[in-house]
Amino acid sequence: MMSARNFISTIFFSLRLSRGQTACALLSRVVLILGIGGLTHVEIVNAQSNDYAARSGSIYSTIGFGLPADASSAHAWGMGLSGVSFYAPGSPGLTNPAQAGLTTFTLGNLGLGFQNFRAKDEFGKASNSLFSIEQFQFVAPLKKNQLGLTLSMNPVTRVNYRIFREGEFFPASDTVGFGVDDSGIGGVNKLEAGLGYRITKGLSIGYSASVWIASIQRETAIFFSSINYLPVSYSESVKGLGMGHKFGVQWSRPNTFARENRLMAGATFQPAVTIDADRDKSGYKNVGGIAQLIDFEPESSYKKGELTIPSEFNIGLTYTVKEYLFVSSEVLLQNWSEARYTFDPAQQNAFSDRIKWGGGIQYLPFRRVSKSGFFHNLKYSAGVSHDEGSFLLNDNRIRTTMLHAGIGLLNRRSTSSIDLSFRFGSRGLTDNSLVRETLWGFGVSLNLAELMFIQPKFQ
Repeated sequence: MMSARNFISTIFFSLRLSRGQTACALLSRVVLILGIGGLTHVEIVNAQSNDYAARSGSIYSTIGFGLPADASSAHAWGMGLSGVSFYAPGSPGLTNPAQAGLTTFTLGNLGLGFQNFRAKDEFGKASNSLFSIEQFQFVAPLKKNQLGLTLSMNPVTRVNYRIFREGEFFPASDTVGFGVDDSGIGGVNKLEAGLGYRITKGLSIGYSASVWIASIQRETAIFFSSINYLPVSYSESVKGLGMGHKFGVQWSRPNTFARENRLMAGATFQPAVTIDADRDKSGYKNVGGIAQLIDFEPESSYKKGELTIPSEFNIGLTYTVKEYLFVSSEVLLQNWSEARYTFDPAQQNAFSDRIKWGGGIQYLPFRRVSKSGFFHNLKYSAGVSHDEGSFLLNDNRIRTTMLHAGIGLLNRRSTSSIDLSFRFGSRGLTDNSLVRETLWGFGVSLNLAELMFIQPKFQ
């Protein structure tokens, strides 16, 4: 059996198969899982790599139930923040349910995102991309500026990758080429409903309950250049449900240090969520010249497991210098050491406590000076974020650093808007058989306000 370190570095994180030992370990794993008679008598003398390509998403999303997909309020995308303390009347606050208690307008939000990944290690390079629906949210004021209802859907973790490897091995005097095609999609998604209530003029609290849905599908196909070796394919499906809770608080105080300014603070706490999951693992095996679907884990004890998403604490501080200039900062803490993926202890051992921080600024020139012009009627955002990562692989943290920018297109006749965000950064490193990813992408968020839903009344 391979150690946890060799399992992760061999199967998941080499952009090319290294010479000799790596290919041997790969084919030995296939023999162990599938028991293909044609492979059990192969003597692998040497092996070498020919090609590798990662087709979509991040290669680091192969671990466990995927990479964290942090939620963010639409108006905070351009700063790279979640918006836990940054309240905007014309845009719903996704991350802090307490902000629903401040709502005047009926709000809706739909967010879409595109991400490009350029991966590199000591053996080669690969390029891939991912288009995704980031979130959906609806907020309704049950009692304006006091009690609000929020409904939302967003990903919690994301699995999305496709990896292709090629190599050769030498049974007896022959040379046989092989290809391994690994792919995975899905992750954990959250459906959430919450209430926010304003207690005093400057203080509101919130609570939300959520259903967490795990759906992960992985497939592997192995091909050989010789007809003496049968192709192999198998799949793994993990599905489950869990219940979650979140508690939030939002506080603000006007004229804190000077006139026209405001200090806002927000915080949320989300306890750990355990998902009871079922796993099916099956593949096709040639039996008497006929391909038959085989269940690799017929015993029920191997089909049941747990996915535990760790507890989370998010806190932020926003300062309104003037009504046209906002400065915000945040810290996110997640206890990933308590995360569980019982279907694979080797991958579970890679989890490590996570801290993410960020800061940003937003400028609204039209609130400063009244003048015409297209660029004057936009809102501008910028920020930076640093993520220590939720994985510790080969004694290295998989850190992510990103630069963010955003532009908001405002409807001057209503509070509706379209927010465009852009990001660029890097994740990981090329040491110790790991991969460094250069990331860039953009997001589009459509924010609809009350006039888009309800016919305005004549005064």
